[in-house]
Amino acid sequence: MNKAEMISIATSSFNEHGFRLAEGEKLIQQSGIPLPSYREEFGSLQALVADIFYQLCEESDCISEGLDTDDTSLAKLLNSTKESYKIQTKYRFIFLNLHEIIEHIEPIKDRYYELISLRKSQLLHLFQRLENERLVRGEMISGQYDNLANQMIILSDFWLTHNNMVFGKDNFKPEYYSKLVLSILVPYLTEKGLEDYKFIEA
Repeated sequence: MNKAEMISIATSSFNEHGFRLAEGEKLIQQSGIPLPSYREEFGSLQALVADIFYQLCEESDCISEGLDTDDTSLAKLLNSTKESYKIQTKYRFIFLNLHEIIEHIEPIKDRYYELISLRKSQLLHLFQRLENERLVRGEMISGQYDNLANQMIILSDFWLTHNNMVFGKDNFKPEYYSKLVLSILVPYLTEKGLEDYKFIEA
């Protein structure tokens, strides 16, 4: 069994059965991954989870890079958010146990904070491009875009917890939550932006 296969099986097992660091190796054994192969490849549960997290980051980066283009629209933002949430669903055990994971696995903690900073920078750049396209109004009070970016990041990182509580752990609604995130922009939209938004919502 190669590394990619072990990562795929472990991810599925953690998603299905839940994740606790204290019980991680038990789940790995129950999933059918040979413990000698697992220990030889990863050495520890923390290293395995870190590799899963890095794979998540690579897939997410491909989505976020698509926003860093001159082709800016609300529809593109919505689609990017939706695709990002689908990736989060694929690795949902990380987001459902985010606090425990980043508190106990230092490399993930460091990478997570780097990601927050990068995502915030990308969103601020996006807001400026939307303003240049006259889809959103400029800041009426300094710091509004900064607050807006923080709101979108927080909702994006914890929507799965709310989803599990309200809709059930096997009923994922990335479309619903991606539209919820986009709706945060409504008070900032110009008339042109509102027309685009209503078209998307129709």
